[in-house]
Order: sequence, then C-alpha cells, then structure tokens
Amino acid sequence: MAHDEESGLDWASLLFGAPIPDSDVVCQLAHRASYATHDLTQWRLSLGQPAWLHWSARMISPKVFAKHSERILLSPDGCWPHVVNMPAAQTCLAQGVALAWLDRLDFAHDPPNAQRQGAFYEQFPDTDSGCLNIWAWGLSLTAKALRLQMPEAKIGVIGHSRGGKAALLCAARDPQIDAVIANNSGTGGAASLRLAAEGAESLQALVSAFAHWFNAQAGDPAVQARLRVIDCTACWASIAPRPMLILQAQDDLWANPQGTRHASLALQEHWPSNGALRLIEREGGHPMLAQDWHQAALFMRHVFS
Repeated sequence: MAHDEESGLDWASLLFGAPIPDSDVVCQLAHRASYATHDLTQWRLSLGQPAWLHWSARMISPKVFAKHSERILLSPDGCWPHVVNMPAAQTCLAQGVALAWLDRLDFAHDPPNAQRQGAFYEQFPDTDSGCLNIWAWGLSLTAKALRLQMPEAKIGVIGHSRGGKAALLCAARDPQIDAVIANNSGTGGAASLRLAAEGAESLQALVSAFAHWFNAQAGDPAVQARLRVIDCTACWASIAPRPMLILQAQDDLWANPQGTRHASLALQEHWPSNGALRLIEREGGHPMLAQDWHQAALFMRHVFS
C-alpha cells in the first residue's frame, strides 16, 4: 500500500473513527406507487438476527429508466426536508436521474448536547466512531441494498454540509460507490485544513462544537496537528478515478471556500483530465439550492451517459 494511501486511512480513522465492518442487509419492498412522471419506491432495511437496526430508503425515479443507465443520487439528508424534498427530486428527474435518501438519524442521533446517542451507540457503546463515520457506513449499506435491487445502477452519494462530509467518507471507504457529490462540506469535508481565510471554521472549533461527530481523540491538539499535516486530500485522493463533484458557495465563509479551492487543485493530479473531478462555485450562501441539485444531476448524467 502506498504511503499516501496509508496517510489517507490514518486521516480518516484519526478524525472519524476506524472503518465499520460491512454487514448483510435485509431489504424488503414496503411500497411502490406510480405517477404520471415518476415512480416512488420505499424499502425497509434491517441488520442483525434478531434485527437491532431498522431504517427506510425511499427513491423517486424517472418513469422509465433507460436500459443500463440507471443513475441514482443517494443522500443521507432525509432528516432535512429543506434539503431533500420534492423540488429537489423534480430537478433530478428533469435530467433523468433518480433521487434516493435515508434518514441518517436512524443510525446515530445528532443532538444539540453533542452526546453519542442512537441505535449504533446502543449496540456498540465502546465504539470509537463518531456520527459521521456511522452515517457514512449507513450510506454504504443503503447503496449496497439498492445495488441488490438494481444491479445495473450507477450510484452517486450526495450530501449537504455534515451530510457532505459523510458522503465523502463513504466514497473513500467503499470502492463500490460510483461517484460522490459534496455541497458546502467545509472542515472535515472537501476543505483543506492547511488553508483558511478569516471567518472559516477551524478544526478545533468544529470538534469542540460537534464532538459527537468525531473520533474522541480528535480533540487532542497533537492529533489535530497530525491531521493538518496529512490533510484531507490524502484521504479523498483514494476516491480517484471515480467521479467527484465539489459544490461550494464562495460567500459561505464558514465552510472555507478558499480551503475547498486549495484542496480541489491539490487533488487534480489524482484524476484523469476528463472532467471526472470538478469544483463548481456559486454565490448564495450555505443552503443547498435548486441549482446545486441541478449541477449534481447534470454531473451524474455526464459521467454515466
């Protein structure tokens, strides 16, 4: 294994926690409805015998998928209706791309008191995993279940803000993920830890405010120094040559657009010059806008045409 790959694995484990082993997923069709322009499908998924974890996956897909070109965007942000909603799905449908989602809180909660709570922590109370690691694992399990239902599908994981961090980690650790899109993912996401303009979120500020997202040792100053030396690019480079789209608002200063641009440039050497790695910047602040969904769906259509 190359030194850079070892450093990338170190970076992810130091910040998020050790990789969570793969598991067999039980997937049952719960509901399917057909409408004039799209189909809605819902699955119930579980792990364990007896099951200790239950969650749902929902998908809004084009009425007729083109043969061998099923393209699916899979989001962990189902707990955020301001991010994943019918307008977002309609934007994807217009490009012939399905939108699927799960609620990451079914795996681990995201409480304001920053405590480690939820199904995973109840089952594994001694885990070193922060929520981002667990959410990334949940994305990977759901993608696995979707592939069992649609073996020809190309699945791109997509997330906004903390969901973008989870999507990047999922793609870095799961080679079966076909593509990744991260929107305003900031520190711990697509932004370099080495370069930040005034107003950008520091690693220390992030880990202090959201300790439950990370490996417990990430609060150690010596560990943070090591994370800055390795930097996120060592980890995200492991995604290459699979398609990666980084969406960033130039005026979202907290999400460190300068650091995101720096990381994107540093990553270019790991991708072929075919548009499979793209950074798209806009104005409009932190929210995930309709134009972001449009760019994500266009990207999936382009790289999996």
